[in-house]
Amino acid sequence: MNQYLFKDKRVMYLYITLFIIMALIGCSSHQTKIAASSNVSFLDMVIFKIGKADSMLLMAGGKTVLIDSGEDKDGDKVVKYLEENNIDKIDYMILTHFDKDHVGGVDVIINSVDVGQIITPNYKRSSKQYREYKNAITANHKTPKALINTYTFSAGTAEFTVYPPQKNKYKEENDYSLVVSVKHGNNSLLLTADAVEERLDELMGHSDIEHTFLKVPHHGKFEANTLEFFSMVKPQFAVITSARKRNKTVKALEKLGTKVFVTRNGNVYVKSDGYSMSMQQ
Repeated sequence: MNQYLFKDKRVMYLYITLFIIMALIGCSSHQTKIAASSNVSFLDMVIFKIGKADSMLLMAGGKTVLIDSGEDKDGDKVVKYLEENNIDKIDYMILTHFDKDHVGGVDVIINSVDVGQIITPNYKRSSKQYREYKNAITANHKTPKALINTYTFSAGTAEFTVYPPQKNKYKEENDYSLVVSVKHGNNSLLLTADAVEERLDELMGHSDIEHTFLKVPHHGKFEANTLEFFSMVKPQFAVITSARKRNKTVKALEKLGTKVFVTRNGNVYVKSDGYSMSMQQ
């Protein structure tokens, strides 16, 4: 009798052991699925407080994208931010156009940091800042990509599309601006540099320019087609790079339900997880 009980207990223990092993395998598999599904590539962006000038840094998938460099004095500020955040390489540098408030600090940055691909519009300019930029790329053996056609690249799960101007000549030099669209999951960012009326008309000719986030064109200057442009973009969030309040532009955006930030109040920080977007200043 005891012998049979012993055999039954051994069978019972065997079943219990098998049950525990199967349960552990199931839990392990479930945890692996959770870990895989939660492995989201974030997109982070900082838009620098540098007065009426543009410079913003985007980070995704271990890559960095710098768009513009502010004025001459701002190059050191950007380099300092990179050093403080242990960023030793810029994978892509996009210079939207060659105005001094967008290209002024670029020589300091190129001479201080490892820069990969440089992307520019396809035109030249006669200015001190442009000459300093040309000297820096020559000294560092860089060959910029001067865009004629749309250019795309990725950083992690963020997809960048750079739109060059469609004409060879414009009345306003600001209309030579490159415009950058960034898609990150359900979120999207439209970075419009200093585009003014003609260039905004070109953008509105695209089939769909609705974006979650808008870097407001030309430091918030109000154009004849600004309201139409805003109504087509329908941004949930917007940033104006300006030392001024730009009340008319802010009110027009707020009327659409957009949450607006102005860099006169400090750096603006943007985070996207591909589903939602958050901003702080």
